[in-house]
Amino acid sequence: MQNKSDAQLLGEYAAQHADPAFAEIVARHTDLVYSAALRQTGSPELAREIAQSVFTDLARKARTLAGTLSTDASLAGWLFRGTRFAGLKLLRDDHRRQTRERQFMEHFNPASETAPDWERVAPVLDEAMAELGDADHEAVLLRYFINQDFHAVGRALGVSDVAAQRRVSRAVERLREFFAKRGVTVGAQGLVVVISANAVQAAPAGLVAILSATALAGATAAGSTALGLVLTHVFKLRSRRTFSDTEGFSI
Repeated sequence: MQNKSDAQLLGEYAAQHADPAFAEIVARHTDLVYSAALRQTGSPELAREIAQSVFTDLARKARTLAGTLSTDASLAGWLFRGTRFAGLKLLRDDHRRQTRERQFMEHFNPASETAPDWERVAPVLDEAMAELGDADHEAVLLRYFINQDFHAVGRALGVSDVAAQRRVSRAVERLREFFAKRGVTVGAQGLVVVISANAVQAAPAGLVAILSATALAGATAAGSTALGLVLTHVFKLRSRRTFSDTEGFSI
């Protein structure tokens, strides 16, 4: 199953309700989704909630989405964008967003020479990625977030290895220009190094199983208002409790 593409796994789930296929997708991309959500919120609890929402949305839309993907397509781009939208929606009416934005803006001050590169890049990385076109967005994700080689990137995009490398290089230059406009001066090589090393962090232990199980349950119960209210209430209760990364987190 690990040799199958995201598109093939999603197709199996959509056509056959193959839960193991969906679970494999979740296992592959939980770190990516969780890390993007954590960058946006600064809160492990909210990052878990966003990740849950994104994978539940994927399960509900599996049949429609599977019909639009090529055989070797990756879901990284869809999940990454979905995480950004879910995060923005969650924070829109939350007063903590304004506080975090002020804290983030402090990192943009060029006078702060002692700030590590990642601390200056992280607050606007997702915004910068959102400025890229779909193909460039996917190429950068596959190459530097998921660390695939250019052959794998090219196969997912339906282009040659050389074309994939060129696309990635152009996209990185656009990212570098975006950061420069925000007062973050970094070279193209330095940018890809810092992204590769920091953009995707390991999600908390046990989160993969939780996301897979609850996403599938949410998809099955789509349209059931009562169940939706129960799940929302449970997650809100959990968000108010204090957890360690490895304890007290179970269904």
